[in-house]
Amino acid sequence: DKHNGYATREMADMLMMEYGMDAAGQEVVPKFFGTEEQRKRWLKVKYIKAPLFLRPFINFTIRYVLKAGFLDGKEGFVFAFIQGWWFGMMVDVKCIYRVGEGVLHHDREGFRLTGCEGKLDYAQKPTASYGLYSDYFWYELGDMICIGDQRALYYCFPKGGGDVVAKTRLAAEELYKLVRSGSLTEADAVT
Repeated sequence: DKHNGYATREMADMLMMEYGMDAAGQEVVPKFFGTEEQRKRWLKVKYIKAPLFLRPFINFTIRYVLKAGFLDGKEGFVFAFIQGWWFGMMVDVKCIYRVGEGVLHHDREGFRLTGCEGKLDYAQKPTASYGLYSDYFWYELGDMICIGDQRALYYCFPKGGGDVVAKTRLAAEELYKLVRSGSLTEADAVT
């Protein structure tokens, strides 16, 4: 479970870098012949632009062939495979499910997340919305709202600042309380 969390963070880092939402992108100019930090940034940008599922192969090849992991025998292979291939595949699989831009609405019916040029339309009833997860400065990336169910989770990073996460948390709790107390029934919410 720990590596799954690391893969989620790496995926979020990569997507934020790809879309120019990370703070380091404003501070570090990627240059191959610059400082070590600039060179790492340049390599990371190139890595992000490489096709999905080719990246783990590249990572494995660098670790096992170019960094001579093969000299360590089966231990070198296992390390290069787990660190380069397996973990990279976890990150790339998570990158497949990126949503892009979307809008999260709420009303008496619960929450609705739409986006991805009409490809995404997810609704969550008020009784399920109490499980809506949100966090401030999530993994040091930014405020985040997570909505979804056992089939899929959608991580939303609100733009524009303000108290969006706090307001979403309050709306989810209030909708849930209204339905649970009987002041608002599921039938009322849907009509």
